[in-house]
Amino acid sequence: MRALLILALLASPVFAGQHDVEWNPPARFDHAPTVTVIQHLAPYDQVRSLCNAAFRRYGFEPLVMSYRTNGCAVLSNYANICEIFIASDPRGGTPISAIVRHERGHCAGWPADHPE
Repeated sequence: MRALLILALLASPVFAGQHDVEWNPPARFDHAPTVTVIQHLAPYDQVRSLCNAAFRRYGFEPLVMSYRTNGCAVLSNYANICEIFIASDPRGGTPISAIVRHERGHCAGWPADHPE
């Protein structure tokens, strides 16, 4: 995931819920994003492929994800858009609201490597 930071100037893909049921963004990123957010709800089994399709659309290489992927966000600063993909049937007891909050934090600028 750290390699993705290199690409953060134009776009930034990120994932939610690696280990915690509720993995909230730090307070400074826990607000409404200033970019347009496009949110998609899809079955858990489709989220990885939808995320990778979005990565390709914004110029990223598809990623091999070995951990639970309940959601992802792809931020395009160039297009002023952030696309979020959320599992409609998340794994690990993660509430959908927590996934949305996490991903919106990325749309508001929380880096992909979750430094805080």
